[in-house]
Amino acid sequence: MHPDSSISEITARTGYPQGYVSKSVNRLREWGVVETATDPADGRRTLVRATRTVPTRIEERAKAPVDAVLAGALDTADSQVVAEVRAALELLVDRLVPKGARTRSPALHADRAGVRRPSGGSSA
Repeated sequence: MHPDSSISEITARTGYPQGYVSKSVNRLREWGVVETATDPADGRRTLVRATRTVPTRIEERAKAPVDAVLAGALDTADSQVVAEVRAALELLVDRLVPKGARTRSPALHADRAGVRRPSGGSSA
């Protein structure tokens, strides 16, 4: 959302310590998620931006059926167990993630197993 941000700008936006942001950026660069460049206006600053492949990678992951991932993580083929865990995860998202920060995958919210989301939860 903020291409060509400096490490200090990211630190200010996130509230994380600068050392943590720097290490995270280095890790993300190694994984090919972000790229960095020296700021041409100030050679001391490092600018960070998402690589061009990130939107494609996010879209591909969003299409992945969450039930299969959950079944693997839970080591079960029981669709009812998977549906219950998915509903619990959806409730956690509703309760813990600020509405403006949600980038939820439609796959997570599909009612494939007939289990409805708990009432009282907000929807995004």
